[in-house]
Amino acid sequence: MVDWVAEDDLIRASQLLAEAGLVTATDGNLSKRTDQGLMITPTGRAKALLRSKDLSHLDATGNILEGPVPSREWAFHRAIYMAKPEVLAICHAHPDFVTALASQDLVRQERFLFDAELRFPQLGYIAKMTPGSDELARAVGKASLSANALLLANHGAITWGQSAVEAVQEMAALERWARTVFILQRGGS
Repeated sequence: MVDWVAEDDLIRASQLLAEAGLVTATDGNLSKRTDQGLMITPTGRAKALLRSKDLSHLDATGNILEGPVPSREWAFHRAIYMAKPEVLAICHAHPDFVTALASQDLVRQERFLFDAELRFPQLGYIAKMTPGSDELARAVGKASLSANALLLANHGAITWGQSAVEAVQEMAALERWARTVFILQRGGS
């Protein structure tokens, strides 16, 4: 049975992600926990143009129930859902500043912004790993247990929330914080 509310949440969030400039072309992915497993954006599709028919529906083990080929990152989405039962939606994107700074020990940077202190008191960090790999999925699942968001070396970030729209808002807040760190590192303090 299709969850139209969840589909609408993913479509709206995909459009917001693109409109905010947090993804370009076909990069990034979003998912939503479902009774059967998860619903995720497909591989190779622009987020701004997604429709309900474009979403991939997977069971709890990753088998496709309906829709096109899912994002190759589906396994790390599943790993977060398994590690954090309270999470209902996940956003993975490659925003410019987060991606540029993620390999520079950004996790240890002072938050500078009060909002960032509240949203991300504990950032996790994942060293460079092959996108879509089992190794990355295991590392993401483990790191998510003690984090509010994850930074991926050379690969952007992962945020989550109760809705896909909330997960995108978390990504936007993380990007704003990374932009502030970048400006301060360049002598703007």
